[in-house]
Amino acid sequence: MRWNTRDKWVVSKEITHPPLIDDETFEQAQALLTRRARAVDRQERQRRARNPYVFRWKIYCAVCQRRMQGQYHHGAAYYRCRFPQEYALANEVEHPHNVYLREDALTDPLDEWLASAFTPDHLDQTITAMCDAQPTDTTPQTAAARAAIAACDAKLAQYRAALDAGADPALVTGWITQTQTERTRAEADLQTTQRQSHAG
Repeated sequence: MRWNTRDKWVVSKEITHPPLIDDETFEQAQALLTRRARAVDRQERQRRARNPYVFRWKIYCAVCQRRMQGQYHHGAAYYRCRFPQEYALANEVEHPHNVYLREDALTDPLDEWLASAFTPDHLDQTITAMCDAQPTDTTPQTAAARAAIAACDAKLAQYRAALDAGADPALVTGWITQTQTERTRAEADLQTTQRQSHAG
């Protein structure tokens, strides 16, 4: 159930029944509930941040391209891809039931690279490489295609999370197929726009 926001309440101009509480008590109760909700929200944010992940939402499984989920095991951070059997069968994908990647397998080499890339004798080269890697085509068509791809990725992540939570595989697979088709179309639009931009 979703409550209407206060600006959508319908209030009678005339008293239709004896009030349970007066207006002042009602306002005090609303203020108290709001404070409690904010406190719970702060606690929830603190709870979620208790186990931080360096690459949160950035690691994808090489087998199925699904976003991997963070998980702590014996005090170490891992990224896990849990692939439900029903989804694997429906999409004809050979995939282990669980794939684990330990976080320090990524952070240790990355730290070494950063330590060398930003030394004084490599700094100019690193900055040039970073500048060259930035996209130069920022036409409205390119921006729209990239936004469409990002929206599809967000939907796919939601659908895969629904699968992990036990949603009906047949239903969710249909959503995934449709969204993947939209994403493929957006990628094709992006490539066409980029080719036209480079040709011009």
